[in-house]
Amino acid sequence: MTRWLIAKFEPASLFSLRTAYGTNKGGKTLLLPSPYAIKMALIDACFRCYPPATARVQAERCLRTLAGAAIRLLPPDHCVVNNTFLKILDRDRDTDSPFKQTIAYREFVAFTGELAMAIECAAWLQDQLAQIALLLPHLNTLGKRGSFWQFTSLELTTEPLPDSYSVPRAEASPEQILSHLTTQTLDEFGEALIQAKDAFNRLSTYGDGKIELNKHRILTLTAIPYKRRAASQSFTWYERTT
Repeated sequence: MTRWLIAKFEPASLFSLRTAYGTNKGGKTLLLPSPYAIKMALIDACFRCYPPATARVQAERCLRTLAGAAIRLLPPDHCVVNNTFLKILDRDRDTDSPFKQTIAYREFVAFTGELAMAIECAAWLQDQLAQIALLLPHLNTLGKRGSFWQFTSLELTTEPLPDSYSVPRAEASPEQILSHLTTQTLDEFGEALIQAKDAFNRLSTYGDGKIELNKHRILTLTAIPYKRRAASQSFTWYERTT
């Protein structure tokens, strides 16, 4: 039996989340929050939802619930990627000063419409479902700091997801191959992290474990139902195809 927990969000600011191949000075953005970023945001929400004495225990429980869960996204109707250069502080390796000003390339996404986030929950127990349902309304940042979203609704469905949701390229149907005209590499929890007994220690900023790319954090080529409508030197406009 399929079962999906679907949360919907409205964009409240510009969105930005650098691709896995981006650098500090050349930061191209993803068009959607990645499954890795969403799971980390839900784990982080535990520290706002629960008392300090129990927050870590609840966060570890949330991690175990989400670890192997698939996440699919239905993007907003339109998105415009704005290209810009801005000043940042970077490490100064040439002088005694710790920082220096430099120029960096950045992209910021303006959305029109609602984002739907579907989390696979067929294998969850009732208390696991209740915890994630409690945490989802507390998500207000998905992406880099300042990428704010407003929670609007939550529903549980046993119907298969429509083809209009994002899908890993390797799992896409022939119809999705034709309609999902944009492909990006989104990061996700790897099997090594899902199986690791010290998974929380690896994810925690204060832990001494490490996250290794292509092992604990894997990259998945994902088909997104967007097509490019127009582009110039300063922007790219995408429209949802389904």
